[in-house]
Amino acid sequence: MLHANRMRIGLSRLSIGFHLAQLKDSGAWRGRSGSMSFHRFMIEEGLEPKSAVQYMAVARAYLIEHNIEPRSIAMASMRLLTACIPRLTLENVREIVDLLGSLPAAEARHAIEERFPLAGEVGEVSQSPGRPPLSRSANRILGELDGMSFDERRELYRVLHLGAAAAAPNPSDLPAQPVQPLLMASDRSAPAANEPPQPLSLSA
Repeated sequence: MLHANRMRIGLSRLSIGFHLAQLKDSGAWRGRSGSMSFHRFMIEEGLEPKSAVQYMAVARAYLIEHNIEPRSIAMASMRLLTACIPRLTLENVREIVDLLGSLPAAEARHAIEERFPLAGEVGEVSQSPGRPPLSRSANRILGELDGMSFDERRELYRVLHLGAAAAAPNPSDLPAQPVQPLLMASDRSAPAANEPPQPLSLSA
């Protein structure tokens, strides 16, 4: 039932976006109300313009331009579908749709960004000899460190090492161990403090 409801909601959003895109492109919305702009028309139809524009962008990119089956993307979030629009091409759209349908949202977005980077995301990153190449996300974080102040970096390092520090017990938190007195057994072979050392005997 949960799956069916998610599918129904996703298809409804795609349908709204598709019909709004058709109305806007054809101009058929004019005269249906007193609205003088398409933005006002959406408000009078009870639609939240920001969400409606997102539905339209997704429907236009996937359904109209690339003729994607609506059910294959209905389960993906509109936010994720919108984020992937700049990466869509005739050559990769099917693979992107397969990733959206087979992976959780975070993993799908990461895989799509890694496989189909945008032109501005492709840059040469200096690598130390023998250092394995880093992912684009790691390189982005390292790049942001350059603009951080000393205090900001210290705060970031403190948070990153918090897990390791929490795993190690604090010596002050350990229960105190009773101190055992050091008992020295009398050693008869040891000379007394005021007794001269015995001469060494080399005889058997």
